[in-house]
Amino acid sequence: MVRTFAERCRVVDAAGMAQHMLRAPAMAKTAYEDGRRIVETQPPADLSHLVVAGMGGSAIGGDLLGDLAAGTSPVPIVTHRSFSLPAFVGPSSGVVAVSYSGETAETLSAFAEASSRGALRWVVASGGTLAERAAASNVAAVAVPGGLPPRVAVGSLFFSLVGLAEGLGLLGPQAEAVEEAASAWVRLNDRYRSEADEDANPALTLAHRLVQGVPTIYGAAGLTEGVARRWKCQLNENSKMAATNETLPELIHNEVASYELDPTHPGPARLVVLLEDDDDGPEVVRQRSHLAEWLLERGISVERAASEGHSRLARLISLVVLGDWVSYYAAVLRGVDPTPVASIDTLKALGSAPNVSP
Repeated sequence: MVRTFAERCRVVDAAGMAQHMLRAPAMAKTAYEDGRRIVETQPPADLSHLVVAGMGGSAIGGDLLGDLAAGTSPVPIVTHRSFSLPAFVGPSSGVVAVSYSGETAETLSAFAEASSRGALRWVVASGGTLAERAAASNVAAVAVPGGLPPRVAVGSLFFSLVGLAEGLGLLGPQAEAVEEAASAWVRLNDRYRSEADEDANPALTLAHRLVQGVPTIYGAAGLTEGVARRWKCQLNENSKMAATNETLPELIHNEVASYELDPTHPGPARLVVLLEDDDDGPEVVRQRSHLAEWLLERGISVERAASEGHSRLARLISLVVLGDWVSYYAAVLRGVDPTPVASIDTLKALGSAPNVSP
């Protein structure tokens, strides 16, 4: 029996990933307000940096925050993915421990170490041990809604950090930008959802192309570096595909050498997606144009994805949402349920702590 594509999605997506994706923007505005609220006192004048400690889907908000605040934050914003904190963390540091489940071993370790070094601390979690330790230590925390795969909770995790950063003076007022981003997210979900016109669905069109090889996602230093990583991770987890990401202008100095082999050389086809934003700058725009032409001359498929919106936040979110739907459709086209990540669960259970997740 021939099914419509929407029906095919519902069959493959047995765990209901699409429904989680459609509900994600509703969490953004509440999370932003909660993030602002936990900055209860005047931030210290000597705050030297902000470290976002997390793993997997709980850490990507730190990358996005760093890109959002690039060029405006008076102090560095660093995402840290490991057990031990960098040596520079001390009394003038701010550390945000982000663990969706509240049970991530690396994040719990970083939270404890931040305490021993006298750093100012905050927590973002849906509950678990991290939330309990925050309460016991009188550390301000955002309690995000639970019950989701961590990578779908980006609306809560990232927007909590946006509110926190605004409260610390690392971002200017974001209320209007949050409103624009949340509204755009709803509109884009309607454009990309499986019930939309298949022939006019850019997420589905791009997914059809990317499942034919190994996607390479190229962002640019500024607004899309973290987004490129998000695309790569979503293709890994949702689509169960190999994928890579890199950043302009850095990739011009190393990555491009990997294309010098004859395109008929044995190996999987490489498919490049260029993420574009109006604020990339003339130098990067020129580099990207030359790169695209150079790749096409070598028989490499090149796709482009441009941000949409007025504010930096809305434009960033527009590319995140597109990448999420592309990875979802790549999973469906491959006949893979996008929600379960058995390999991740198995290897984490074999590691330092059983049954932990970001």
